[in-house]
Amino acid sequence: MVKAGKNPGPRKTIATAEEITRLFAAAEPWQRLWLLLCSQLALRNSEARSIKASNYDPAAQTISFRKKGGGTHVLPVTPDIAALFEAAPEAPEGQDWTYIERWRGKRLSKAAVEHKWRQLKRRTGVRLELRAHDLRRTTAVSMYQLTHDLRAVSHLLGHASMSATCGYLAHQDPQALRPLLAQLRPPTQLKQ
Repeated sequence: MVKAGKNPGPRKTIATAEEITRLFAAAEPWQRLWLLLCSQLALRNSEARSIKASNYDPAAQTISFRKKGGGTHVLPVTPDIAALFEAAPEAPEGQDWTYIERWRGKRLSKAAVEHKWRQLKRRTGVRLELRAHDLRRTTAVSMYQLTHDLRAVSHLLGHASMSATCGYLAHQDPQALRPLLAQLRPPTQLKQ
């Protein structure tokens, strides 16, 4: 147990490729869209649950939404997400439902989404400690491993602070630094 006032440090949990595959294979369409938004675009759970037709620009293939801390964040959507947006059932007359709610066919509270997330993890045998936010971290880590570009990762996550972005990458294996350190400086002869 962590004492009040103590920072336990950044969380290091990321999803494996196998876990993500199992989750997608067993997810209902609304949950698949939620998973795509959390994993492919690294949205927070609350952001993924909030995306409506008014957030989506089909011509530009982008979404714009209010990010944590304020301000608007714009991201390109993947073809998978665009296809689910464009095929989403219509909301009932006069209702301004999110895309996830349109696919589900009813309103979804935060608690309902989290309950269905826990059920999906149990049904697929995915680690129960895996959080929706870990999907965001998984994408950040994957993007960094692919590009080695902290600014790209920071933009994807919508961070104003590079230190916040670095916190997402804290899981990195320290042993992976060894060959990089060797390349920074030529070996020196130590006198004994």
